[in-house]
Amino acid sequence: MKEGLLGRRQFLCACCASLTGVRIVPASAAPTDGAKSAVPANNEPHHHVVLQNGLVRVYRVMIPPGASTLWHEHNFDFIVLAVNGTKVQVEAPAFQQAIAATMVTGALTYTDYAGKHFIHRITNTDVAVNHQLCFEIIPGSAGGFDIGDRSKAPQYTLEIDNARIRAWRIRLAPGDIADAITQQAPAVRFVLSGDRIAEGDFGRTVKETAIHAGDYAWLPGGAIRAISNAGSSPLELIEVELK
Repeated sequence: MKEGLLGRRQFLCACCASLTGVRIVPASAAPTDGAKSAVPANNEPHHHVVLQNGLVRVYRVMIPPGASTLWHEHNFDFIVLAVNGTKVQVEAPAFQQAIAATMVTGALTYTDYAGKHFIHRITNTDVAVNHQLCFEIIPGSAGGFDIGDRSKAPQYTLEIDNARIRAWRIRLAPGDIADAITQQAPAVRFVLSGDRIAEGDFGRTVKETAIHAGDYAWLPGGAIRAISNAGSSPLELIEVELK
């Protein structure tokens, strides 16, 4: 996570970790007033569950301009990708006042919410839809998966490496091919840009898939994969392996 966004103030908030231009603003009401009726994140109507299994719960979060989420609670370790960042206002019982800032498009963040019952509310104060892809790690502790080493594939940049996940970002120009990697653990893939990807496992037929910004995929572990940008626009992916 990025640090020092509030100078001497620090807090736990996954979306806030990708904010810039943070400033304190008066809240319209005391945060504790509405927070008493907070719902779990998976029951908050702007958090759309798009995939769930025994390991992860993946959300697409869509907050229209001027709209606010309900007060909601996070109680699982949480990964957030800002597909389209906007100006936002964040309120939480842990904050004396609301926080106004800009969520950075393309930023990837992780927050260890497990067991912490973190409550907040987000308002989109911008003119565009705030679009996030997120996922909760359902088990409360690491699953002991073997994590692949992608250091010999320079197209992948390691962004987060902690006790729960290892996350890489990859960017490929049209026609570029990434060196093959061995994906040991199950993973979630998010798409930030691109229109077509070619992916093959050695000894098998290469599969081509049309993609769009905001797409996601569940990637089972135990595979050797090589990908290339088979489209006409730059490709940018995030892949997050579980530990």
